[in-house]
Amino acid sequence: MAPLSNTSINRHMVIYNPVRDKGRTWYNFWDSDDAIAYPVAQLFRKNPLNDECKLLDIPVETGWILKSHVKYWKNGTVAQEIASQLAKDM
Repeated sequence: MAPLSNTSINRHMVIYNPVRDKGRTWYNFWDSDDAIAYPVAQLFRKNPLNDECKLLDIPVETGWILKSHVKYWKNGTVAQEIASQLAKDM
């Protein structure tokens, strides 16, 4: 059997949404100043296994570039979205 070439493998098949339960949504908060944050919804849609999964990219401003990654928990938009979801679950 011949080995698979890189062109015959869908590289996006390894990218899957870990929130897989029906009715649940992954809220991806990201700041454009955060070096390790990224809007991932479009990337995840490239894997057909994610078709049933909900993922929302929510851009927020958390602050200065070197501290942006550690300030999500202090951001009002993040807090409001989390509170809204918790209220729905009750």
